[in-house]
Formats: sequence, C-alpha cells, structure tokens
Amino acid sequence: MCGSFFFFFSHPGFCKSLYKKALEGSAMNFIEVHPKHAKSLKSFVYKGADLSYLYNYALSDLAAYFVNVWTPRWVAPNTITLLGLVFPILTLFVALYYQPMMGTGMPNWVAFFCALSMFIYSTMDNMDGKQARKTGSSSALGLLFDHGAH
Repeated sequence: MCGSFFFFFSHPGFCKSLYKKALEGSAMNFIEVHPKHAKSLKSFVYKGADLSYLYNYALSDLAAYFVNVWTPRWVAPNTITLLGLVFPILTLFVALYYQPMMGTGMPNWVAFFCALSMFIYSTMDNMDGKQARKTGSSSALGLLFDHGAH
C-alpha cells in the first residue's frame, strides 16, 4: 500500500496533470449547496457508533482510562489527534528506512513497531473524542481534524 502511494505521487504524469488543472483553474472543484440545505448543515450533529465487541468491551474502556486518569483537562482534543498521527508517520519512515521498496526482509522488530504504533494511534483516536466530551470542547473543526487525520 505504501509503495503504491509513493508511486502515485511520484509518477511524472500525475504532477503534470495536476499542474495543468491548476493553470486551467479546475484543480479545486467546490460543491454548491442550495440555501435550503445550508440550514441543515449548520445544525448537523455527528453521531458515530462502533458496535464491535472489541471496541465496546476493551478499546473504549482503555481510552476512557487514559483520558480520565492520565490526561489533564487542559490538553486540547486536537493535540491528542495530532500526537496520535505522529505514530503512523514515524512508522512509515522507519519502514522506508529498512526497506525502501516495501518488500520483504525488514527486521522483525519493525513489524512489531508498526503494530504497536497502530494500536497507540487507534487508542489516541478514541481518546480525543472522550477528551472533547470531558472538557465540553467538541466542535466541527475537531470533527474535521479527527476524521481528516486518518
């Protein structure tokens, strides 16, 4: 997956077509919202649910423990999101260092580090929402930042 990601962005045709679209003014297309529907966007409330047993009986409780016991109230939920995002990025660089073509032959500890960092990332992803509800700082920006980060 990571190899195809880098191939996609390093492919010469991709950069040329993006540059051409930018010159034509069509690189960004905006969605027009009818004024009748704009009112419902302002009152939108996100209600996500995870019905898996693993989340409900283990992961959610673990995140709640870290928020209630170890996370001070002054820590912003977006800070938790950003800190959690560091782990997959660090994992990518470690994996690319040991295997630039993302093939086989990486040390075993790298695979363990990848799994551990994804576990930490998912725990911190659960923590940010719990922290936002704990501090009463839930916002549309936080929702966008949280879901845009992964």
